[in-house]
Amino acid sequence: MNIPVMREGMISLVFDEDDVRDTCRMLRCRKQSDNCMTLMANHAMQCASCYAALRILNRPYGIRISGDMAEQRN
Repeated sequence: MNIPVMREGMISLVFDEDDVRDTCRMLRCRKQSDNCMTLMANHAMQCASCYAALRILNRPYGIRISGDMAEQRN
């Protein structure tokens, strides 16, 4: 499952659920990582901290436009 971590209009940056979970556990929100992931999956929240950590760790991501996976990048 892919988790949309950052959004801008109709464009979302999505990361693999396992990568997001591992990254969340390294950050301050580690005690509520499952709640954060549920909110991100339901498009109710985005997390700049997770996004920054995922990018620093060079985790693969995808770009989703209007709900469809448009492009996969690394």
